[in-house]
Order: sequence, then C-alpha cells, then structure tokens
Amino acid sequence: GVTYISPQIEALGFTQAEWVADPELWFRQIHPDDQKRVLADIEQSRDGDETIRSEYRLLTRDGNLKWFLDEAVDVRDNDGKALFRQGFMLDITARKLAEETLSARERYLELLNDMTQTALLSKDIDATLHTLAIDLAKMIGADDCYITRWDAEKQLMSAEIVSANLASPDARPNRNMDELGMTASVIKAGQTLAVEDALNSSFINPEVARRSMIRSVLGIPLIAGESKLGAAIITFNDPHHFTLDELERVEYAGRQIALALQYLRQDADVQQRLKESNALAQIGRALSATEHTGTGQVLQLIVNSARDLIPQAEESVIHLLNPEEQVLIAQAVSGFVQDQVFSRVQMKLGEGVAGQVINQGTTINIGDVENDSRFVRTNSLPNFRSLLVAPVKSGDQQIGTISVQSNKKFAFTTDDAELLNALGI
Repeated sequence: GVTYISPQIEALGFTQAEWVADPELWFRQIHPDDQKRVLADIEQSRDGDETIRSEYRLLTRDGNLKWFLDEAVDVRDNDGKALFRQGFMLDITARKLAEETLSARERYLELLNDMTQTALLSKDIDATLHTLAIDLAKMIGADDCYITRWDAEKQLMSAEIVSANLASPDARPNRNMDELGMTASVIKAGQTLAVEDALNSSFINPEVARRSMIRSVLGIPLIAGESKLGAAIITFNDPHHFTLDELERVEYAGRQIALALQYLRQDADVQQRLKESNALAQIGRALSATEHTGTGQVLQLIVNSARDLIPQAEESVIHLLNPEEQVLIAQAVSGFVQDQVFSRVQMKLGEGVAGQVINQGTTINIGDVENDSRFVRTNSLPNFRSLLVAPVKSGDQQIGTISVQSNKKFAFTTDDAELLNALGI
C-alpha cells in the first residue's frame, strides 16, 4: 500500500487520504490498455533490481485522461534488504499531446505524399481514386470514404462511385450514396460540409443515413478551376466531432484529389479523342473501298465502333430506309442477340424514335424510355432505359438512323450525341 502521497494527487480529483486508504485505487485508475504493460515494468524492476520507470495514463475522478511518468526505487538497509519504495509521479500530459500532434502531423504528411505520388503516377482512374479514398479515410480515422463524380451536364451524381471499403475490401460501392444526397449538397454549397449528426441534417437524407449506419459525414467538394468534378464523402459509424485541424487537412487533400481527377479526366479525354479519330479514319477507308468490301461490312464496322466508343452503349443498330415501302429496316447490329433485332416490326417514317429522327433529321436523346412521350410503347416492355438515335446521311440525303441503347437511365451525354452524329455521316 501507499503510506504517503503528496497533495498534487488532488489534480486527479482524489484527496491524499483517499489515495492512501485504498491500496488498489492507483491500479484501478490506470487506463485498461496500459495496466498490463505497467505490471510488466514492475516485474522487470524486481528481477533486475532496477529503478522502475514507466509512462502510462491515469483516469481522473471525472473520467479524463492524464499522462504520467512514474519513477520509483527501493530504499535498502546496510544488508541490502528493501525497506520501502520511494518515487515520484510527474504529469507529462502536455509533452505527450505535443508528441501525438507531431506524430499525427508526420502521418498526415506521409499520407499526403503517398496521395500525391498516386495521383501523379497512376493511369487507372478507378484504382487511383480507390487508393486516394483509403488514404483520405485514414487521414482522420474514418470508417469509410466515397469519392463520387458529378455530371455537370445532367446536374446529377454519375453512376461511378469509388469506395475505400475499409471494413470490407470486396464489397461493392455503397449505392446509397446517391440517395444520401451529400454530393449534391456539397456541389451546391461549393464548400466543405461537416454533418456531425447525420440523423438530423438538412444536407442529407436521414433515412438513408440510418439505413447505412452512418452517424457523421464530412463532404469535401472536388473542384479544379471552374470544373465541379465530384465530392469526397467521409463517413463515421459513430458520432464524430470534426476539429478545425481535420477540416484543414481533408480540404487540402481534397484539392489534391480534384487536381488528380482533372488530370486523369483530361488524359482519358485525349485517349478517347484519339480512339475516335482512329475509328473514323478506319470507317473512311472502308467507305472508300466498299466495292471491294461490301456495304454490309462497313455498316458493321460503324455499329461496332459506336458500341466501343460510347462508354455506356450496350447495343447499337443501324436502320436503313427502304424508299419503296418507306420503312426502316435493321441492317447492322452490335451487342444484340440477332433474333432480337431482325424479328422486330419494321418502322414506318414518323413512327418510333428512329422514324422520328429520319423524318425530322435531328438527333434524339431519351434518358428514360419509360417516362418520355417520344418513345412509342408497344405491348412488350423495352429491355433498355436510355436511347440515343442519330440520322445516317449520304451527302445531304438521309438514308437511315444509327442508335445506341443502355440499361442505365440518362446514360448518354451531349458528347455522345455528337460522336454518334459523326459516325452517321
């Protein structure tokens, strides 16, 4: 037991009398994670007849933590027999906090360096964003991080979501991110949004937060120049108070991610344009040699190119006009089971989307065939949700249509429409 303790023990909320009267009080107040190590330090000093020196955390009476350096030595008589143990406890909380701050700063700089290297060296956009999401979550000890991308043309979050998936690396990205609404809120605000109580916030859907087990959310806009690219959504499964230091760190990291995303997008755009140019050149060469290769091969090359070049295109078809019967007939397909296309009813001019396109000479982009009056419904339900149709021309004459379709809603962009027009000329 303790025979004497100085008045400084009152800094823990206990009186001298309480500390001396209860021999187990000291050990009970040691943080549970430190108790085993402290006992080991004591045993080691006994075996080696050395001074005890240990650093550990003590709980104050009101539950706060303080760090202490504890040193003690056995006072012995002339025969070497231990009479008592004398020592002191020094409050080193300030030093430990400074060390933890420095260590956290070093970890932050290391992560930031890793993120910068990842952004500069990688060419795979999804793999890059996955790594950045992991690093961003680790930066503030979050449970997960989602990097979402923003479609400025549609003013919607795009389908591509990259997740850190810290708890389950093989899990699919959480599609609740779309319903959560945080990306749209962050893009609209144009600044970081900290939501400490996800169940009571105007920025997100509380029902989705409850269903997703999310209790706190931090949304960082990914903006490079005038380009709104998306958002980093950092989530916590338990309530979390965001410090100013955390906000500053993730905002800086967010700017790095935005620059990386912009660079990768620009690189992907260049590669896409090069791919389009090569495809159009190949089609041009094929058209100039139709008497040797045949029109059918050229048309097949065009529909294959449409599927290959337009990211969300799952099927493509060219309908050509039969001038005698004034109907459109499928002549080349890609991605279909052949019977699915050629068994379809022939379309008269002005009927169906393809019929409307050739009759009007304009491209039609239908984001959702189930909710667009321009799409003519039949007895059977369509097996796609988005449809993009452009006219096929020979000189100034319209001779048919080329179309692509996707199972995703609002799959096609203005750029896709321009490319399809180019393929149809």
